[in-house]
Amino acid sequence: MSRHFFQQLFYFILLVLLQDFVIERLPLGTYVSPEIYLLFILMLPFNSSTMSTLFWAFAMGLSIDVLSMGVLGLHTSALLVLALVRQRLLKLVSSKEQMESNAYPSSRLIGFQPYLIYVVISVLLYTTLLLCLDNFSFNNIGHLFLRILFSSLVTTVFIVAMQYAFTGKQKTRNA
Repeated sequence: MSRHFFQQLFYFILLVLLQDFVIERLPLGTYVSPEIYLLFILMLPFNSSTMSTLFWAFAMGLSIDVLSMGVLGLHTSALLVLALVRQRLLKLVSSKEQMESNAYPSSRLIGFQPYLIYVVISVLLYTTLLLCLDNFSFNNIGHLFLRILFSSLVTTVFIVAMQYAFTGKQKTRNA
């Protein structure tokens, strides 16, 4: 097994534990549910195969489903959809050279605005799928819309902040 695999496994376990033992216990109300474990899928290397991404998404979703003691398959199905569209989203915001590299998507590598677009689209897609599956009804569409909006906003802020925490401060170049 490669060092890269164990590094990914460490981040996987860290994010699952952070989600379950810290984030889930924050008193954020009914409209806000940050899903920080999405960072793991979003930060897989550019050249990760779709099968590898699907494997990690399935493992992450199943772990979150089991630990949350909710509906099995809820997080898993939404994460699998995100894993399927991840490469297409990356193609929208990065260059061909970046897509062929073993680097991982970050604001340092692709720029803040493209990275933010990548994160916002991913989080909105995931949160919409998750909350629509969880709600399983459009009876109270206003409440559902507010949950999607606020959860997506807070999740995006958490992910961008954590991405900076994982990658460190961006160094400026001297001319």
